[in-house]
Amino acid sequence: MKLKRKFTKHMLKEDRLVTTTFQLTEFVQKHTKQIFIGGAVLITLLGVVFFIFQSKSSANRKAAELYGQGIIELKTGNPQMAAFNFRTVVDRYAGSEWAPMACFQLANAAFNLKDYTQASNYYKQYVDKYVKMDTLLTASAWAGMGSCQEALHNHNAAGDFYFKAAALVPGSFMAPQYLLSAGRAYTSAKNKIKALECYQKIFDQYPLFTQINIARKEQAQAANL
Repeated sequence: MKLKRKFTKHMLKEDRLVTTTFQLTEFVQKHTKQIFIGGAVLITLLGVVFFIFQSKSSANRKAAELYGQGIIELKTGNPQMAAFNFRTVVDRYAGSEWAPMACFQLANAAFNLKDYTQASNYYKQYVDKYVKMDTLLTASAWAGMGSCQEALHNHNAAGDFYFKAAALVPGSFMAPQYLLSAGRAYTSAKNKIKALECYQKIFDQYPLFTQINIARKEQAQAANL
């Protein structure tokens, strides 16, 4: 006669952790060679798997688990479940090292759900709370706010956010792209002066970047406003 095994809460938690770690590892293995996943996402997931194995803090481990699940959900077309996981990290594990990225990804999930006001709020929350974490990511959050305002047809405000993003990362590969986005937003807002300023900055500061040819064409359109 087989004895029934009694599962404690601790054992159940460990079982869920092992399952999640296996899912993350399997996801990474399956998608390593698939271009659409993107190198940055794979690196993030590999980091999450490594962290889960190495972390001695149960709170940090749980936050990493939820964040990893959220990334998988977001990249496989389930932004609602992704948002739930990211929000749990932000609300329950605010002190963990995964909270800043969860906040940023929560904004991305809300944007994918076309809840642009909520997405903008989370991008702003990231900027307000985690501004010193990563300059490129902070600039991306400002640009995210620009995309939200653009989707809400507040084109002048969108231009301001994109312009702010470009100013945060001068000389970076993203700066001319942010300036292009700002120029387009200002053009949509019929703000000729600001639009031309954005394109001129690309000419002056980023003459060797690929955006230069697009900027020339769009500057001509803005000049006719």
